[in-house]
Amino acid sequence: MSFTLNDFICNCGFSNLKPLTCQEKLDNPVTGVNVIDNPDVASWVKPGEMVLTTGYFFANDPNLQTNVIMNLRACGCSALCIKIRRFFPEVPEKIIKTAEQAGLPVIDVPLEYSFSELTQKIHERLNHQKLQDLQREQLLFNSLINTLHSEHSLQTCLKLISDYISASLFIVNSRLQCMFFYIRPQDRGLFASSDVLEIETMGNSRPSLDQTATNHAALKINAQNVDAVLLPFRDNGLFLCIPRASFPASPDFIQRAMKLLRFPQERLSRTPTNFSEYYNDFFHLLLSSGQKRADVDKICEYYGYPHSKAQLCVLFSLRSKEEEYRLQPPIAFLKEVLHELACRPSSYFLASYQRQICLFLLAEKNSAQLARRCADAFQKRYGASFTAGASQLVWGDRKLIPAYQQASFLLSLGDIFPTKNSFFFNDYLLFWNIREMPPENKYKIFEDTVKPLVDYDTKNNADLLKTLLQYFDAQFNASLAAKQLYIHRNTFLKRLSKIGELISFNPEDINSLLSLYYGICVYLMERY
Repeated sequence: MSFTLNDFICNCGFSNLKPLTCQEKLDNPVTGVNVIDNPDVASWVKPGEMVLTTGYFFANDPNLQTNVIMNLRACGCSALCIKIRRFFPEVPEKIIKTAEQAGLPVIDVPLEYSFSELTQKIHERLNHQKLQDLQREQLLFNSLINTLHSEHSLQTCLKLISDYISASLFIVNSRLQCMFFYIRPQDRGLFASSDVLEIETMGNSRPSLDQTATNHAALKINAQNVDAVLLPFRDNGLFLCIPRASFPASPDFIQRAMKLLRFPQERLSRTPTNFSEYYNDFFHLLLSSGQKRADVDKICEYYGYPHSKAQLCVLFSLRSKEEEYRLQPPIAFLKEVLHELACRPSSYFLASYQRQICLFLLAEKNSAQLARRCADAFQKRYGASFTAGASQLVWGDRKLIPAYQQASFLLSLGDIFPTKNSFFFNDYLLFWNIREMPPENKYKIFEDTVKPLVDYDTKNNADLLKTLLQYFDAQFNASLAAKQLYIHRNTFLKRLSKIGELISFNPEDINSLLSLYYGICVYLMERY
């Protein structure tokens, strides 16, 4: 992205700026602006700069006008802007003809605009453009780093750079054999869909590629002519091949990105010391509500999260608030489990924050089964140190926040069921439905079901509701429920009889049991 002559003419708030020559060159990038009114103008101008002038120094000298035009064109001037009706009633035909032949855009600037207005506005736009470029570059590097953390492939890294510079990319060796490549969808027709790319030079001899410098070569890639730039990777004899038309004017960021590409297979074996804070903004996004679409896109792009896929969120949270615990070993173990389950690196996203590990399974048909198997393996290894909560598979663009909210809610059920370590959405759907209810609906369910038991227990210091809950938990086995409550079976049966006096309770009617359990769940959620 660059600031162009067309941006200057159309988007800077000025009116009546008229391009007089070279209309086809209005996409020329503008890298700066210079105000000059002397014959040596060209010696002061850098490539890409636009020159503003009143033209008084060559107003009456056609030969000097020609020399100035030719010198400006030779030094790479982006455009010559002449303020008219000061020394020129209009731009002379001689200047227009010479500039058209030389290929230098000339722009007619009305007298009412001061040079300070013009230069200030141009500098503002250039500074804004530089800031945007820096932000885009930073997003690219963050995405590359997170791609490496998530153990994605080299092709994924190439895709990120390809999207940034809008070009297909190839990694070749010194014999021009293609080792890796990424073809943009819009370029697949050019290079023909193939798992193997044939690269050869346009001439009869293969170029000698310099491992210490930028190389240029005319190539045929699957019979498609490509004028290419080849940048060397250090020490391994490989080169990044980029079509010259897409090669950036300032390639420094490409060379810095190549330093990361040297290690895509090595992976990060050690987690940085500040790993807990590394995903700070990402987790703040998950914990927030009402985020704007642009904010979600920005943060997801920053961390390389593919938000357009369906996702299932699994959270692993440390139970103890006081216990000091390093998350790196559990994270490494979780990666091993995913690998053993044949879960591709591109199909999951893993992050951690403070005392929580967050795993997103992305758009897999068997995501629910994978979540259970991951949680089971994790709990088998780490026992009761962690509680796990797994959402349902949430479909739709930018749905990572609802998926996280479901998993986070399920973790909260650990207070209600302290002996359980894993909570899966489909097993606790009733609790989620209660969470989504208006308060008045919740109270009505409680009032119509188990409130009489709660009132009786409060008044008489009894345990009728606890007895009923244990009866459900024992799958309506009175002997087992009595044993778990450490009371005699006859005592338990007397309590059931009292429960039947206070509420509608028929153990033989499944609908009655479901209604009562609904009320118990409401009570437990409101209590905890």
